[in-house]
Amino acid sequence: MAQTLKLFGLAALPAAMIGLCLAAYQGLSQGEVVSAGPITFSLAEGHEARAVHVLSRARGLNSLRIAREESQASLALSPYNNMPRLRLAYLDWVETGRLTPAARQALITSYDLAAYDHEASEWRIRLALENWASVPAQTRAAVHAEAISYGRTLRRGRIVSLLRSIQDPDGQLRAALWLRELPGKPSFFDHAYR
Repeated sequence: MAQTLKLFGLAALPAAMIGLCLAAYQGLSQGEVVSAGPITFSLAEGHEARAVHVLSRARGLNSLRIAREESQASLALSPYNNMPRLRLAYLDWVETGRLTPAARQALITSYDLAAYDHEASEWRIRLALENWASVPAQTRAAVHAEAISYGRTLRRGRIVSLLRSIQDPDGQLRAALWLRELPGKPSFFDHAYR
């Protein structure tokens, strides 16, 4: 009997550790910060989730501040993730109505890190076209290549809608030219993504 209890105890210990690890991961991925004395743990995806949640719920100055803080924290933990970088550029654009030097550099860096980023494509194509006069030539070429490549995927309808919705006059002209470059006949999938 004592032997059975020892074996049960030895088997229960790893199971309990796995349970604790899963609980900690769940908390961290939802943005909770876990401390163990002087050491603090958090995950970039938790900060990402909070930033997206705040921006999707409200548009007040406080929500912009929280989204900025969460995006900065996420970028600090995951410097190669383009979404927080582009969200910071977007927040600058929303707050100032223009592409600030920091936002411009964030856009440039996002293309330096990934010429085609399926998660960030729509955001950064729109950001670039809405601020076309402020985008440097090398980045303009990268935006063009990404937009045309994106238009050749199953998401063609989404890029067509995006290009048609640009408000900036310089960006509208560029978008109209790009629409002519996209493959001729819309595919069946265009209707599903509009």
